[in-house]
Amino acid sequence: MDIHKVACVGAGLIGQGWATLFSSAGIEVVLQDVTETILEKSLRDVRSNLMFLEANNLLEQGEADAALKRIKMSTLISEAVSHADYVQESVLDHYDIKKQVFREMDAVAPDHAILASSSSGLLMTCQ
Repeated sequence: MDIHKVACVGAGLIGQGWATLFSSAGIEVVLQDVTETILEKSLRDVRSNLMFLEANNLLEQGEADAALKRIKMSTLISEAVSHADYVQESVLDHYDIKKQVFREMDAVAPDHAILASSSSGLLMTCQ
């Protein structure tokens, strides 16, 4: 399956890393979080990450700006996920929050979409 559109649900440190990775690989990204303020800070951090990669010759000149243009932002899970081929969840490490977010994502994601989860400390079990 070709992945052309990715939703990164959760724009904290881990979500920023995913958005940086996917956008620098030429993939359209929708970065989602609960407030515009969080999203604006996250986009600044992603820009910094991309500029670092470019400055260290890990991206070609001009690719940081091109990658940044591939990132859109949304405060709505439904808007972020509804056209995604791949969804990377990176919300707070609380089972109840993750379960609720997965219910929301599953309700609106296309049937072909892959739903994935990131965690820095939770065991991915059937809780």
